Amino acid sequence: MEQLLKSDLCGWTDDRMLILHDEKNKHDLLARITDVLQARMEQITDTVLFYYVGHGLLIDGGEKLGLAMSDTKDDPLRKKQSSLLLNEVREQLRHLTNATQVEILDCCYAGTASNTQGAANALQDKVSRAVQDKVSRATQEYRGSRYTVTASRRNEEALYQLEDGGLTYFTGYLAEIVTHGIEGAPAHLAAMRIFPELQKRFRRLALAPIGQPVPMPTQLVVNEGGEFPFARNAAYQEHSQESHPPVVADLDPEHRRLPSRRAMLAAGVAAATGLGIVAALWPDSGPGGSQEKIGSPVSPGADRSSLPPTPTIPTTPTPTPTPTIPTTTPTQVTDATALGAPLKGFEATVEAVAFASSGTLLAGGSYDHTIHLWDVANPATPLQVGPYLTGDTDSVNAVAFSPDGRTLVGASWDKTIRLWNVASPLHAVAIGRPVIGTDKVNTVAFSPNGKTLASGGDDRTVRMWNIADPPALAPACPPLTDHTNAVNAVAFSPDGTILASAGWDFTIRLWEVSDPARTRAAGRPLSGHTYSVAAVAFSPDGKTLASAGWDNTVRLWDVSNPAQATEIGLPLTGHTDHVQGIAYSPDGRTVASGSWDKTIRLWDVSDPTRAKPIGSPLIGHTGQVASVAFHPMGKILASGSTDSTIRLWQIE
Repeated sequence: MEQLLKSDLCGWTDDRMLILHDEKNKHDLLARITDVLQARMEQITDTVLFYYVGHGLLIDGGEKLGLAMSDTKDDPLRKKQSSLLLNEVREQLRHLTNATQVEILDCCYAGTASNTQGAANALQDKVSRAVQDKVSRATQEYRGSRYTVTASRRNEEALYQLEDGGLTYFTGYLAEIVTHGIEGAPAHLAAMRIFPELQKRFRRLALAPIGQPVPMPTQLVVNEGGEFPFARNAAYQEHSQESHPPVVADLDPEHRRLPSRRAMLAAGVAAATGLGIVAALWPDSGPGGSQEKIGSPVSPGADRSSLPPTPTIPTTPTPTPTPTIPTTTPTQVTDATALGAPLKGFEATVEAVAFASSGTLLAGGSYDHTIHLWDVANPATPLQVGPYLTGDTDSVNAVAFSPDGRTLVGASWDKTIRLWNVASPLHAVAIGRPVIGTDKVNTVAFSPNGKTLASGGDDRTVRMWNIADPPALAPACPPLTDHTNAVNAVAFSPDGTILASAGWDFTIRLWEVSDPARTRAAGRPLSGHTYSVAAVAFSPDGKTLASAGWDNTVRLWDVSNPAQATEIGLPLTGHTDHVQGIAYSPDGRTVASGSWDKTIRLWDVSDPTRAKPIGSPLIGHTGQVASVAFHPMGKILASGSTDSTIRLWQIE
């Protein structure tokens, strides 16, 4: 890491760096950090970075993260006293409110720093909620910017020894991304732009038979910390290193603050040697100016300082402005424009968005473990409804409303499916206990009659649930096990007779579900995508299926005869990165796709055999687009992104 930071790509200089090796006593270490910070206090107005690589420890029953020193004792009674607590480091930095605080934690259980985990039992769930409450209170008092990125989630062990290079997987991948750059990215790489590339590498690693569980990196963003420009983009095509030293000159004026005053604190214990390593660094000028931000978990519970006050929603009926949403009369879509300001309040990627059938309620599920509800009766002025829904202890990857709009379901990487009564959105309440599965749950969908729920997850199965009696959610049939890797998406046909599922085995599978108790495969797997299939959606007439792939394509499939389904025409191309979200308009004439290239594209599919792009890509999100959903009336589109916002678009 020291070598990487000193490179021309990052621009940290020796006179701004203090490297401490083999630190044994945390009290001496904290004293040295204090001395250095006090001596440099006036100079540190841009960024302070703390880096740790080594052994992470769960302290106080998992409520705190301990960073092992070389003399840390394994005895539970002495572990807390002899390890460096992350909270102790944060306490040293709390006065630097003018500087963005960046934390890079390469250790086991690092997600404790962002409360990002997959709880396996009630005790862990209780601890997670306690941590979340404490984090929330602490963040409300903290007014600066912070970005935390971790090598693992709270209940996961990190991977060490990347081949024989001596680096951990996490630090090795980070160095690889910075060294090679990111094609198509701006001249400077913000920390949040690097994070999805880390995710990609660990996702790919999970596909390889390495013989041990693969953790997932997480990020936590507080007050714009993730915009911190970490490095110059080595893959940027319009400059050379000679003509473009620090990227600070490439930032727009409102993102500049010269001269840069940055501080980096890095701490760690090398896994291979057990030696304590701590470094403090203060570069004169970083790779790209001073706009900072902190990322959130993959998976991604987080600090709440970026949340706006909860809007006050009247409890008595009040006149509602006339919605500005046209009817579903088929029209030729020609373009779309952003509608109002982004919907904020999330602390991490908005992984899923869904409209209720009434069209007045929008739900968003996030890597920050929460679901937010918005009153979109007037989409030009949406209002956040009540407090966000909590209970999940890991990323909420999918949300879906029941056909009557009274029930909301969320699927999470904490292995659970949760049902919520949202008949009165201001007072939404959980329905029964969550269903706990065997692995991360990636996707969920209601059947058109509202009596069955389908889910898919990292256990490679599709599962059908009887929800006629929600408090007693029960399997409708044995798990469907034909997929050979994680299942990313499920979708019911409009008549409820066919279920489509898609996953990391690069295939789409169709299932006959007329009688959920006798679910069976309908035909052969649909092959064509050359990478993971992230999302699927049926056309309103049920004859066509659209799919979104990590091969950067959208594909259309003729499923009028599920037993002999075939691909229609050539793949729809134009996106330059993974396509993550897909949605059909209610009239069936338009498909919307959201991509990691930060754009949304509209496709004219009125004649599926001659599908074509509509207008220019929709640009507005500053992060990857993770999800898209059409309003029931068809003239509003919602999108969720890694920039922690939802945007609404007026379809024209």
